[in-house]
Amino acid sequence: MAPRKGFTLIELMVVLVILAIGAGLTLSMLSRSRSRQETSRALIDVAAVIRHARSVARIAGAAGDRVAWVIPPEGVLLHRRERPSRGEAENPVAGTVQDCLRLGPFTQIRLLPEGGGEPLAFSVPTHVAERNGIAPGALARVTLLASSIHLMPWEPPAEARTG
Repeated sequence: MAPRKGFTLIELMVVLVILAIGAGLTLSMLSRSRSRQETSRALIDVAAVIRHARSVARIAGAAGDRVAWVIPPEGVLLHRRERPSRGEAENPVAGTVQDCLRLGPFTQIRLLPEGGGEPLAFSVPTHVAERNGIAPGALARVTLLASSIHLMPWEPPAEARTG
């Protein structure tokens, strides 16, 4: 008898079963690895939130104590005039534009919050300011991103400390 060339059906099926088992094991190990990565990432996020809460608690003291705060300009987001916030705003502030200065592609804005207080200074692209009708005396709404607000211990103004 001449030797046969090729594989029998049983040999091919055995090889396919072995490949399928290997692929199944590989996929399950990959999914467990991805799950572990997501878990460790979530734990890192929780630890960061706890550290932030502790630092705020140390600075803020007891409930009702005064604190000073600062927010960098990139933490202030201008609401679109024709599409007001749908509730996703973290810390909405309405006010009147005290002044604005167009500097090429950006416009510097100072917004005087309703009810008084210190004006918020921030910048937006000039086309955004134009689209929203930003001009001195115009009403505007912004959002203060909670992650950008930095708390500090309260200190009375210099004139109150010396007088």
